[in-house]
Amino acid sequence: MDKIKILRSKITIKIILFMLVICIGILVMHDVALQNEFPDKVIQVKEDKNVVYFTMCFEGTINIPDNNSKKDIITEYRMATGVHGSKSGHIFIPVHCIEYGDDEVKELLLMEYIMSSKWFDENLFEDETYLSYYHSDGAKQHFNELKEKLDDKTLEIVDIRPIYRVYCPREEGSLPLKKQDIVFDGSTKNKDIAIFETEVTDTSVIFNKDFKYEEGTKLYIIHYAEHTIYDHVDNIVKDRETCPSEYKDVLTNAKEEMFEKIRDRGADIESGYLGSTTCSWRASTAYRFTGCTPAGSSGSPVLDENGHCVGMITCGPELIKGVIDPTNAYFIPYRDLEAASNEAGFEPPIDIPPLDKVMESKLYSRYGFFMTIIGIIGMIAEIIDMLRRRGKK
Repeated sequence: MDKIKILRSKITIKIILFMLVICIGILVMHDVALQNEFPDKVIQVKEDKNVVYFTMCFEGTINIPDNNSKKDIITEYRMATGVHGSKSGHIFIPVHCIEYGDDEVKELLLMEYIMSSKWFDENLFEDETYLSYYHSDGAKQHFNELKEKLDDKTLEIVDIRPIYRVYCPREEGSLPLKKQDIVFDGSTKNKDIAIFETEVTDTSVIFNKDFKYEEGTKLYIIHYAEHTIYDHVDNIVKDRETCPSEYKDVLTNAKEEMFEKIRDRGADIESGYLGSTTCSWRASTAYRFTGCTPAGSSGSPVLDENGHCVGMITCGPELIKGVIDPTNAYFIPYRDLEAASNEAGFEPPIDIPPLDKVMESKLYSRYGFFMTIIGIIGMIAEIIDMLRRRGKK
């Protein structure tokens, strides 16, 4: 009798062990499925660090003849996603991300002057944040007063210059760019494309020249979420004893913190479909991308399931009945990117690179599958053996 109990205990333990193997196998496959929500070839584009984060700001000097003073000012940073579009160091971004009229730039500098002029007010950040003060009635009133002085020439803004920086994951840092680095300026050609030449070479997305723009085709974008310098300013000024005495230095420190956060978070992937509508966007026919396009997605490469670039997000999301629809973005197709590349003097790569960096997840998935099969077979074998033993009694 004791031998029978021991035998049954052994059989029960074996069945439990095989059930554990099955559970582990299923969990492994489920984990891989969650990780591989996106095709491996799309993930490889991110892993190859071909998507960049672009920022720009303006510097200028405000002269106030009334008291014969001047002050150097730097504006908040404007952001966009960008993409390496050739192995010779070219980066694509939408040109609307760097287009600013003279009056618009002066207004941005005026607002930063207001912030800097209030910098030594000890009560400024005690009950409100930088952003709340920026949009307060007091700041608006001050802005209107300065705008009147600017219009009647009792205040002037001079030496205005754009400052471009691009965060390149491959370089693990941000690189300065100059206006002279622009080798294609779509603002003069009614195209929403700007191409910068950089020193970051030997990396690029691969383009699909023969892509068919058919409704319902699965597409993907890789983008950087929009980061604001305001949050970092608020963090720095919480301790007024340690924060810099010059407001410009605060913005510089906040910028470095912002880039560190961008590096730590990395790029995100979103999926969607090619929509049924198109729109005229400057001199291009733009196609709708129905996936989520958060703030900061302008300039994101649009990829097919093979990870090949078929376009670039440019316009949208748009207001629909007063509400922003995050699935109402449009992208310009490859043919426009190719035309801009040719005019800039280079050919975008369209060859297919070998896949040698994304097989680990497939092996991991197969490992989980085989564990599940082995567990099922082992458990069935034990049950059959148990029934056979009972039949002999």
